[in-house]
Amino acid sequence: MTNHIFTRIDSRLIHGQITYQWLSVAKTSFILVVNDALAENTFSQNLMKASIQNQVEVKFVTVQDAMDDFPTSRDVFVICDCPQDVLRLVQGGIPIRSVNVGNMRMSAGKKQVASSIAVDQKDIDAFCQLKDAGVELFIQRVPGTEKEDTRLLFEE
Repeated sequence: MTNHIFTRIDSRLIHGQITYQWLSVAKTSFILVVNDALAENTFSQNLMKASIQNQVEVKFVTVQDAMDDFPTSRDVFVICDCPQDVLRLVQGGIPIRSVNVGNMRMSAGKKQVASSIAVDQKDIDAFCQLKDAGVELFIQRVPGTEKEDTRLLFEE
């Protein structure tokens, strides 16, 4: 079993806050970016890799690949861009115990519910299922800021 899995939902996936603030909280030098579209887009992967410190290893995989070959012998920082992908991982047997909900961008059909979180009904449904599965959810944009009320994730 993996020693520690730190999981974050962030629609930006890899960016400065990840590499300079969240890595120290995650306590690992291995980032697993789980995103079906990005796993096939080497151009975008290379752009994201450019913002990562040299001592950090990053791997881009599909949700299915993550479930099929999840690294169990090391600490892992898992990043997904939506709660549906985290839910698929949990349903696929990945032992995710808590999820940092950091940034979910506004788009058509979504409602702003927290400082950096916009959700639609599919997101709300996935958060409800994660909560029902015993996964702790917490909203926090950056380390050191106050956590926001997670009840906001369930507002319609």
